Order: sequence, then structure tokens, then C-alpha cells
Amino acid sequence: MDYAVDSVSCLYMSSMNVPFTPEITSAIRSRLVWEGRCGSTWREPLRLLYDTELVLVSEGPFTLEIDGHACHMLPGSAAIIPPATWHQSMVAFPQHTHRFCVHFSWTGSDLRQLPLMALSRVEFHERLLQTVPASIAPLLPLVVEAQDMLPAAALVELVQQELRERSQLADHLLAALISFMLASRTGEKAQLLRHTHGSAAMVVKHLIDTRFAQQIGYREFIRASGLTRSHLCTMFSRVVGLPPTEYLLQVRMQQAQRLLRSSSAGVAEIGLAVGIPDANYFSRIFRSRSGMAPGRFRERFLSEALGSSTHGQKPS
Repeated sequence: MDYAVDSVSCLYMSSMNVPFTPEITSAIRSRLVWEGRCGSTWREPLRLLYDTELVLVSEGPFTLEIDGHACHMLPGSAAIIPPATWHQSMVAFPQHTHRFCVHFSWTGSDLRQLPLMALSRVEFHERLLQTVPASIAPLLPLVVEAQDMLPAAALVELVQQELRERSQLADHLLAALISFMLASRTGEKAQLLRHTHGSAAMVVKHLIDTRFAQQIGYREFIRASGLTRSHLCTMFSRVVGLPPTEYLLQVRMQQAQRLLRSSSAGVAEIGLAVGIPDANYFSRIFRSRSGMAPGRFRERFLSEALGSSTHGQKPS
């Protein structure tokens, strides 16, 4: 039996409406990331997983068969495959396909020593099976078609980037993406937007924290978050306490003070290092924020540091 992926999910649970709370995904922990291209006539063996797998399709169609039901996935679509579910993947089209796959735990468990899969029921050890939260299990397996993943396109891109780099933010972003997919299944759009937009604010915060030295602004913030400018300002201020550009300036000034205290670099050089290449503008902003010019800030710091060190010395 074949099912076209023409709704937010496929298989046999489309009429089920199970309440979902995004907090359940807060313990998600990734353990294996794989991506690659596969050619036509390629087929993976039928298998059972011990953990849960997220599959993101970015190129070419391919077929994901779950418990004998075939889902034809197009670029931009995504799937969540739960543990102990028979499935296999295949490319039955004269094209290549590219997938990004991540295996994860719902409970924060370290799965690095756990086997990945079994190719037969005889080889499958039930005691190693990783549990899925009771409120999520009825929603799986889950396939979300490309058009329904569009609102999360920026998040998908960032999830892949952070997982490749194994950053500290990776699992938080993965949880946000999985929450998006699960909420689309239950139809809880209001809850979906609140959780996803709050996570989008954290995405922008991470962007600022790590790229403050670059020329970034609302264009980059909007692209990373997928939100409008006004909505982003509202959500970011609610989560962080400041609008995005104000937070960016705060980070730049904090970094400038650190460099003035710890290096001998000139004012223009420090301005460039924190993302403000115009030395005069940097000096004006620094003075307005610190109450003194950059040079005076350094002099006072050195004076205080010298006084502190000489104060502790005994007279000879």
C-alpha cells in the first residue's frame, strides 16, 4: 500500500489528536549524525532501531517504507522514525538523493555504547530499547511534507550546521525542530508558534554571541530566525530582555572592555575586532555606554590594577 505525503503526516494515525507539550523534548540528546548522497536503485536493508531517528531530505526524492507502508519523500520533507519500527529506505527514481540523519534519545541518555540497529527480530534485544515519552509515542512514526516544513526552513539549516559542529546549542535546536514537527501533527499551532519563536530568539542570541565581530544586523537575524522584524523584536526582548540590536551593542561593548583591559591593541583595532570598523563611531558609542573614552577606560584600569598590586607589597 502506498501513501503520498500530502499532509503533515502519513501512515495510519491521521485522525488521532493527542495533546503535546514541548517541554517533553527538553531532554533530547543526539548521539550520531550522518549525511550523504545516494544514487538511483540504492536500497538500505530492512531494520529496527534502538533509538529514534530524524531524517531530513534536501535533494532528490526517495521512498521511506515504514511497517510496509511507503512514503514518497521530496526535498524539504522530514521524518521521525521511532525505536523498534521496521523500516527501510530506497531510491526508486533515476536521480540522486541527499539525506541528513540524526539519531537521538528523548531522555538525555548517553547512547554512544548502544547498538544502532538490528536486521532481524532475533538479533534485537528488547532490554536495550530506548523509550519514547508516552504523550509522543502515539504520534510516531511521523512524516512532514516539504510545504509544511517551510516555516522551519531556517531552523532546519541551523540544526544541521550546529550538529555538524557538535556545538552546545545543537541539541536545543534539534529539540525545537522536533517540537515543530510534533506540533504540526497535533494541529496545536498556537503552542507551536510560541515554542518555535522562543527558540528562534535563542538562535539569534547564539548568532550574536558567536559572530558579533562580523557585520550582522536584522537581515541576518530575520534569515536565521524565520520571523518578521517586528515579531523577532518582540520575542527576543521577551526572552533576552533587550531588542536584538541593543543586545548586539551590549556584547560588542563588553568585548571591547575586555580587550582594552587585556591587550595593548589600539582603539581602532579594538573597534574593528568587535564589529565596529569606524574608529570615531566606536569611540562615541563606547563613551556613551561606559561614561569615558576607550583610552581613558584603559588608563583607569591600568592605574587601578597598579594600585592594587603596590598596595599589597610590604615596604623594603
